[in-house]
Amino acid sequence: MADWIPFGVSQEESNALVDGIPSYMESSLLDWLNSAEVLLCGGYMIPSRPEAGRRHQLINRFDRQTRRLSGLYGNDIYDAVSGTGGMGDVYLQYTDFLIHELCNLKNDPYDLSSLEMSNLNKVEPCLDELEDILAESGSKWKVGMRNGYEGLEERVNSTMQAMADEVMEDPDELSGQLLSEAWHAIFGHNPNYSLAYATAIKAVEAIALREISPNDSKATLSKAAQVMRDQKWSFELEPNPAGKVDGGIAQVIMNAMMNSQPDRHGGAASAEDAEVSKGRAEAAVYSAVYLIQCFKSGLVLSPKKKD
Repeated sequence: MADWIPFGVSQEESNALVDGIPSYMESSLLDWLNSAEVLLCGGYMIPSRPEAGRRHQLINRFDRQTRRLSGLYGNDIYDAVSGTGGMGDVYLQYTDFLIHELCNLKNDPYDLSSLEMSNLNKVEPCLDELEDILAESGSKWKVGMRNGYEGLEERVNSTMQAMADEVMEDPDELSGQLLSEAWHAIFGHNPNYSLAYATAIKAVEAIALREISPNDSKATLSKAAQVMRDQKWSFELEPNPAGKVDGGIAQVIMNAMMNSQPDRHGGAASAEDAEVSKGRAEAAVYSAVYLIQCFKSGLVLSPKKKD
């Protein structure tokens, strides 16, 4: 069934993603935060409110882990927001925290209290409800679940997401595990672009080096690209019929990933020049997805494969 587009709103406007917590999402998110707190802390009254003492402990733990005074104290989340005058970024961070707490409940069901055991089957529907709220509100954030870590992640193109998921969901593939780390580093709620770029390179190395330089313990992505050029590797697609790119265009992308990493190079580069931008980190992570898929599919051809 096609999604409804509000009357008077264009398709482009409807698809536009928004950051933060827009005013029209505040009430829905507050209701969800309250529901999550009730699952974690127990509830009373109708409608349910979290048990105040356990909620206080939950907020204390949130403040300790974020190392900031959140101002979320009160009998419930509605009290908290009325005392702060609005929903700032701390509420997104708290949402991320509650996702993690709920998934800890779901993934580690041992030593749970009778209250927590009774709420266990409500965790997944609660997370699904949050994703519905975020998606229908056009939020740039979504509920992400991969490799045992759950939290808010930035939405990306669905086709690229599907390609990445195929790589990351292979439990036996180191390249998938590393790509998952890079994906979280760039699309998580607290992005680290430098870490994302560096880990994307490691993810490609994990699959490429074992094919190109299996006996070289000191091999790197740039060295592997050089080997591909020297040995005349190829790719299923070449820029012209004569195949003039020694090593194929896959090695060009590999080399570009290494040479375009700003904080890899020492010397007298300025802080601005050494900083990894969001765009460059995204390019590295997306390139890693593409290259890993190509190596897994046998599209990067050694001289022996060509014969």
